[in-house]
Amino acid sequence: MKIKLISYILLFLSVVWLVKIIYESSLSLNYNQIQLKSGYLLISFICILFFLLLNSLNYHFLSRFYKIETSFRQNSLVYLKSYLSLYLPGKIGLLLARIMNHNKNDKKIEITGIYFIESIIGMLSSVFVAVGVIIDFYSWYYFTFIVIGMLLILHPKILIIFTKILRKIVKSSDSNYIEHKHSYFLFCIIFTINSVKWLLFGLGLNLVIIGIADIHIDPIYIVSGYSASSILAMFAVFSPSGIGVMEVSLSYIYALKMPMEFAVLFSIVFRIWKIVSELILVPILIYLIKNYNFLDYKETKV
Repeated sequence: MKIKLISYILLFLSVVWLVKIIYESSLSLNYNQIQLKSGYLLISFICILFFLLLNSLNYHFLSRFYKIETSFRQNSLVYLKSYLSLYLPGKIGLLLARIMNHNKNDKKIEITGIYFIESIIGMLSSVFVAVGVIIDFYSWYYFTFIVIGMLLILHPKILIIFTKILRKIVKSSDSNYIEHKHSYFLFCIIFTINSVKWLLFGLGLNLVIIGIADIHIDPIYIVSGYSASSILAMFAVFSPSGIGVMEVSLSYIYALKMPMEFAVLFSIVFRIWKIVSELILVPILIYLIKNYNFLDYKETKV
């Protein structure tokens, strides 16, 4: 109950603060600098497409390992059909939608466990990308240090500690099964795919920025800023897809490198662009997979 209350308070304050900074920023925004460039937006749209496919691949590897479904096609369908539940009603709705779409009541424990594993590894990969970029991704010394640290954390005996903490936070007792069956190699693959996913998403955001205004900042900062704000959004368990929390944090992070009014504009536009892109892409992918045997791979070894 305390966690729910804290999450709702965080969501409410974030939305109120977001409305405040949107209003203040709109008064000082230089609209002459806004120039739509459709080419950049199209490439960003493609980045979101690959983001969805990488997420589907992640879910397939986990679902196959924990013996829920072995078909890449079927796992992708379950993932995509459940995905928009992130927006309504939220993260918990996503989990329930997956259970319903799998239509396997005897696999509830495994599906819940996968959700926890996804959440923890997703958060760790966000930290990896954000911190790695901030302290200098180009330095082999720092890069090696970060990689070794993440490889240690990803060891099942350590990673399961994080899943237990997350289970206590959300008061779940359904995922004992996941603690007795795990794969270090699998976790490393999921972590790698997630890291690529965040980098790709950061690239998509950078393209949106270039596509709507004549403002140029270091793309590396764009990527690290998005990864950092996504970490905060993950803690807002009952916020639909981190809405409110993500925009406020992203605005303040980007305001360190550009005028606040443009930082707010970019965070809002990218959220809208992401939602619109996903509302277009998810139904199209579901249609293609169902009707044309798209992604029909029954055996994908991990």
